[in-house]
Amino acid sequence: MGVAETLEEVPIDDIEQVLSDHLLLMIILIVGLIILYLFTRRIMHFVVRRTLEASAGEFEDGGVTAVELDKRARTLESLATSLTQPGRDPSVSVGRRMFIVSASSTA
Repeated sequence: MGVAETLEEVPIDDIEQVLSDHLLLMIILIVGLIILYLFTRRIMHFVVRRTLEASAGEFEDGGVTAVELDKRARTLESLATSLTQPGRDPSVSVGRRMFIVSASSTA
């Protein structure tokens, strides 16, 4: 299959055939990806909490408290959210507030 040099050489009939053959699959994938994007924070919360709860026995022997586990969970959730949804990162505003507080306390 060669690369078309100009727009006139693009096989429009082939493109229309592929789109019509796979339209339902593409719509399902797009809707699924949108749903996954919208619920990413809830999914990350569930996965992180379950993982930390499952390994809580290992942490308890080392002296890690429930508060520390909660902090770890929030940190991991924030990291996962920032990796999957860069525009919706809640830690950015928290980081800015921390910077403002630390800058004002040094002045």
